Amino acid sequence: MKKSFLFKTWDVLQYVFIYFLSLVLIAFAFSKFFDNQFEIYKYSGYVPLKDVSRMTHAWSFFGRSYPYNLFLGIIEFGAGASILFKRTRLIGLLLALGLFANILIIDIEFQVKDALTHVIVETIMVILLLIPYLPSLKAFFWNMAGKIQSESQVSVSKFARIAPIAFLALLCIGFLVEAYLFAQSKEKFMDEYAVQRMVVANDTLTLSGGKNTKQPMFFFEFGNVCILSADDSTFWGDYFIRKDSIEIILDKQFRGVKSIKASLNRSQALIQGITDQQQPIQVQLATMPKRRR
Repeated sequence: MKKSFLFKTWDVLQYVFIYFLSLVLIAFAFSKFFDNQFEIYKYSGYVPLKDVSRMTHAWSFFGRSYPYNLFLGIIEFGAGASILFKRTRLIGLLLALGLFANILIIDIEFQVKDALTHVIVETIMVILLLIPYLPSLKAFFWNMAGKIQSESQVSVSKFARIAPIAFLALLCIGFLVEAYLFAQSKEKFMDEYAVQRMVVANDTLTLSGGKNTKQPMFFFEFGNVCILSADDSTFWGDYFIRKDSIEIILDKQFRGVKSIKASLNRSQALIQGITDQQQPIQVQLATMPKRRR
């Protein structure tokens, strides 16, 4: 019997959903293997708990234990790999349903707004792929039939056998290369620093501690975010490092300074250049002792 256009479309969509879900789950797994998912700003460690966002609370908790991340990553990798193969697809889909349902609740309750849309879409995909299995699941879990008769063997094309293995190998190699390149490109200057001295137009500024720090501090965070904590306030901004030069753009003026273009001496933690007002500026930083996040 010839399949209708609707059934042909669904056949294609199933494989799109399967390979997309596998990609997402294995991507999440590798981000956990290399401890890259639950990053929070170092500045958050100085903010009172009552002022920390729900997402930062969650990310700080999940990111504290690498063995926990490793465990989740193994489950996600297992689900992503199992979905690719017909014999293990049901196991993979049930694992994926539990994972995405958990992520969905976390994203809602901890206000992870950026991730909410895509996890809803992925949960719907998993549910749609599980629909054909519902009669068998009902028979096994509800009717207590004892066992489900295996389907008669159906010949599978060579492409259908090789494609999942090739896709899985390609993903693993790709994510390993990505992790290596990311580690190599990660800016080593990212850290939290005490501001030992700031000189603007040959005038040494007397700085007090910030809103949440006892001393004036500069934070160079991931995502090119910088935070200056001084004068009982917090100044957010962006920074861009190119070789031995740095540009800092604050969201509001600090002592008449809105932006800085300067040279960067990493070994001495020294920033020296000019402000947006064409005044010379020198900022001497000192690395803070390492703390557990």
